[in-house]
Amino acid sequence: MAAYAFVQLGLGRFAGALGDIGVTSLMISLIPQFPFVRAIVAGARRQHPEDQLLRDLERVRAQSPWAETASAAGWLLLGASFVLRAFGVS
Repeated sequence: MAAYAFVQLGLGRFAGALGDIGVTSLMISLIPQFPFVRAIVAGARRQHPEDQLLRDLERVRAQSPWAETASAAGWLLLGASFVLRAFGVS
């Protein structure tokens, strides 16, 4: 996705490039959160108590504080891409 964003920038498609960079940021931010996502799924099946799920969430946040920033940046870039596309910018 990141490489395709550079290709789109080279072709003058600014809105598409912003969206691709946003998706790349979101995917990168999910990498360290995989144990938490797995804990949510296990919690839905009632295999883990809720307090353990909250501890897992805090542990994931403490181990990779950059993930929330990357996720927020990804959503912001993706939203900006949609707004630009709505106004006709390619």
